Amino acid sequence: MREVTDANETVGIGVSRVENQADFMDKLAAVKAKAAAELVDVNLEEEAAQKDALVVRQQLAIEVLSIANSSYATILRLFD
Repeated sequence: MREVTDANETVGIGVSRVENQADFMDKLAAVKAKAAAELVDVNLEEEAAQKDALVVRQQLAIEVLSIANSSYATILRLFD
């Protein structure tokens, strides 16, 4: 009878360990999923910032060309 009790105790300890490891793996998977989602958010924010910077550079280039063209036209009027 003692052997059955010891075996039952050993099985119980093994089941407890497996349950603890399963809990740990579930929590680890949740943390991994959250980290992946946060990385995606960071990448999207970075892409949006780069897009905004590109738009500003394009607008500045248009303004520079406009100023250059108006200055060129003014100089040409001096020779008319």
